[in-house]
Amino acid sequence: MRRGQESIPDEHGDILPDAESAYLHAFSSAQELWNLSLARRDDPTAYRFEIADETGRLLFTLPLSEVLDASRKGGKRIGRSDIQALLQKNRALRASLSEQIEKARNNLYRTNEILRNFRNK
Repeated sequence: MRRGQESIPDEHGDILPDAESAYLHAFSSAQELWNLSLARRDDPTAYRFEIADETGRLLFTLPLSEVLDASRKGGKRIGRSDIQALLQKNRALRASLSEQIEKARNNLYRTNEILRNFRNK
């Protein structure tokens, strides 16, 4: 965790299977820290989590302001199931996009083949 330039290391850390799980865990922790920070009359937007892999390589940063942004959008606390639903929708959209790109590539390949055959006649 960071507050401005100050680093607050996590001595124990959590081992999670993938970046998606790490995000969900970090977001849940950010919601808790948001409430604690407000109770201490501290500015929660000054904090951010830096999520790293087992080698210490930074995967992503999660500013606590995302908790505020998320609550503004729906007027409710976003739960793990809400985030998982959004991630599932994102995966489905990416899969659909990949499928459409593959279809376009195949169409271009077939078009190029037709043009080559036409030129050779």
